[in-house]
Amino acid sequence: YPKQGGFLLVQLQHPPAVTQEATALFAGGSYPMVPDGDAWTGLIGMATDFPLGDYTVVVTADGVSMGAVPVSVAKGGYPRLTLTVPDESIDLLSDAAKIAEERRIVRETYTTFTPQRLWSGPWLQPAQGPISNGFGVQRSVNGTPFDTHGGTDIAADGGDPVAAAAGGRVALAQPLYLLGNSVIIDHGAGLLTGYHHLSSIAVAAGQEITKGDLIGYVGATGFVSGDHLHWEARIHGVRVDPMLLLKAPLE
Repeated sequence: YPKQGGFLLVQLQHPPAVTQEATALFAGGSYPMVPDGDAWTGLIGMATDFPLGDYTVVVTADGVSMGAVPVSVAKGGYPRLTLTVPDESIDLLSDAAKIAEERRIVRETYTTFTPQRLWSGPWLQPAQGPISNGFGVQRSVNGTPFDTHGGTDIAADGGDPVAAAAGGRVALAQPLYLLGNSVIIDHGAGLLTGYHHLSSIAVAAGQEITKGDLIGYVGATGFVSGDHLHWEARIHGVRVDPMLLLKAPLE
């Protein structure tokens, strides 16, 4: 899905027999690939403000170029939205120290790199319900400057079960200041998903997770205007549209 807010899945199908490491090079960045059966797989996320245009992905094995593929990055096409939330919720935004600490924890967790693929097969939508706020929407809350919505809001009912979208390992399971009760799952290869504003958490950090496992329940904890699941996906720390994970098996 080579667009702003999308990602690239890169595979080296026939690596030399003794390959020790493989790397994908793209737009000045270097992305580690992971051994995946007889192949090597890498993921590259593109932010919602990624520069449009034509690029080349080069794959190397042990420093030797194995080939190059042209890629054109298209416009994300994300809309603008103005929101109003209650003043008591806005009061949460006044504690800069707590917000900075949450950002540090979240950033460190989402940049975890596990050098293997922990998921298999198609992905699941983690809760049932319509999308109330899509990924990438430019949002202004109570007249504040526009900010990018980094996940997808699913309008599920409070207390509804939340399932792991794919297999992996729990990287974080704890209350956060603005994001509320949160679970972040490391799926390996630099891909992590987050489940935020939960009413309660049903897993613990370090726990191995299978696709469909119960990880918590929909709620309205943290900075919210009502019950919903905020679902995020990040690749090497870059926010991408999690709904794209549902479109085809990533292997």
